[in-house]
Amino acid sequence: MFNDTFKGRFRGIPLAVARTDLINEGNDYRLLSHQHKELELICMTAGCADFYINAAHFHLRAGDVLIIPPYAIHRATASMRDGSAWECLCFDLSLLHDDALCTGLEDGKLTAKPHITADVPASAALLSYARSAFTAYEKQAPGWELEATGLILLFFSTLKREGLLSRTDVPGRGNDFCTRVIKFIAHHYSEPITSATLAAHLYMSPAYFCRLFKRNFGVRFADYLAAYRIEKAKALLAEKTSISEVATRTGFQSFSYFSKTFHKLCGYTPSEYKSRQAL
Repeated sequence: MFNDTFKGRFRGIPLAVARTDLINEGNDYRLLSHQHKELELICMTAGCADFYINAAHFHLRAGDVLIIPPYAIHRATASMRDGSAWECLCFDLSLLHDDALCTGLEDGKLTAKPHITADVPASAALLSYARSAFTAYEKQAPGWELEATGLILLFFSTLKREGLLSRTDVPGRGNDFCTRVIKFIAHHYSEPITSATLAAHLYMSPAYFCRLFKRNFGVRFADYLAAYRIEKAKALLAEKTSISEVATRTGFQSFSYFSKTFHKLCGYTPSEYKSRQAL
C-alpha cells in the first residue's frame, strides 16, 4: 500500500494536512505501518507518542517535529488517555523547486535529521514554519498556496543552514520486506489470505515470516491484516455502501466476525459508525 490518503486533499499545490487528536478514549491508538512517496512532517502539539521510521524508534513530546522521508515505512502508537495530539503535513517534493534537493531526498542519498527536539539548533523556527504551513492550508485564505510554499522553503533552508541535512552513500528507500508485504496486502486484502499465503509468496517458511513480520511491523500479521481491513471498511461505510457488502469486500468470511472485529478496534458497531457518518 502506498498510502494515498493525502492525495485526495491536495488543493492547488501538492500539499495536505491532517490533525490527530487522541482525547477521552480508554485505549491505545495505533497508526498502521504504511509508506508514500511524499515527505511528511509531524508536529507534536500535546502529550507524547512513539513513531517508528523503518527500524528506528522516536519518542515525540509536545513541541517536537519528526521528518519522515519519502518511501520510508512508518507507524505510530500513542495512549489516548494522555490527550496526545499532533499535526501532520504531507507534500510532494516538487514543492521545493530544487531538483538536486528533491532527487537527494527521494533516493535517500540526502537525509534530514529526523527528530527535531528543543535542543536542536533553530528548533523553534522549524516548528513555527511547519505549524504555520499547516494553518495556512487549513484557513486557505487568498494566497495561501504561496504562503505555505514559502514556509516549507524556509523550513528546508533552515535545515540546510543549520547543518541538519547530510549526505549518505546508502540509499534509504526503506525495508524491502515491508514494502513487498504492504503491496501484497493492498492488492489482496479482500481475499482469504493468511500468513502462510504471504510467506509462500515471499518464499519464506511461515515461522520465519511471522517472526520477521512482528519484528518489522510491531504486531502479529493477523492483527495487522484485521486492522487494515477495518480501515478499508470505514472508508466504504462512509461512502454509504451496505454493511454486508462492506464485510464481503474487505475480506471477512462472516458478518458476525466482521462486526465483532469492527467493534473491538473502533469501539462501536459498523451500524453505529455508519450512523455517525450520516450526521
